[in-house]
Amino acid sequence: MATSSTWVVCLNLRGGRVFTFSPDDGIKFFREFRRPTIMTKRADLLEPSELSEIPKPIESPQKEWQVANSFSKYVAGEMEKGCRNGSFDSVIFCAEPVLLDILFRSIGICTNSAIIGKVPLDLYEVNESDLVNYIKDIIGQAGTSEAA
Repeated sequence: MATSSTWVVCLNLRGGRVFTFSPDDGIKFFREFRRPTIMTKRADLLEPSELSEIPKPIESPQKEWQVANSFSKYVAGEMEKGCRNGSFDSVIFCAEPVLLDILFRSIGICTNSAIIGKVPLDLYEVNESDLVNYIKDIIGQAGTSEAA
């Protein structure tokens, strides 16, 4: 019998990193999602209310949204392929809240049914040992609900 695996997907507008987590092996880097083909100068999306807080935008908010939508559709498609192929049993997404909202609009049925949690933070550059601290409660809750 195959060991169950959880994918932990950390995204921002620079790209995405996928880690695998299993009780037997812990957390390990698995793969990188390519960077968006349309690059922005920023890695974060701004909420509309935040636009007034900066003297002049570094980049057009429309371009940031275009990049986020395009990248989210790509990631969602790759995740759906992985889900249908049985590459993971469950998934946790980590990204800033605006990017999570955009991503979840594109997520397919299989991937949606595998989501066990989300962390509304940009953890793209976090290493394996630090990432565990952000997901341990989600993993613990998922294990508890499966045992019940």
